[in-house]
Amino acid sequence: MKRIRQIFVCLAFVNCFVFMIHAGLIGGSPGNGKIENAKHYIGEHGHYTEVSGSTFSLDNLYEFITVIVFLVALLAVMDSLLSKRK
Repeated sequence: MKRIRQIFVCLAFVNCFVFMIHAGLIGGSPGNGKIENAKHYIGEHGHYTEVSGSTFSLDNLYEFITVIVFLVALLAVMDSLLSKRK
């Protein structure tokens, strides 16, 4: 089980890194974006880039999954650290 946890944590951090690169390449993320007049914008530091509705939706889903996976990985690391203390 320890090995599976290590692999999951490594993959979670790689996923976060890939998400940051992806957001940088397309100009931002939906979490910082907005929808105005039926147009979808991804945002980064106050700068907005128009994208299609499907791109906005898929990136929004990817952002949500990345956050959840990162939080689960963080819990796994905390569990690992606490189990070593016992």
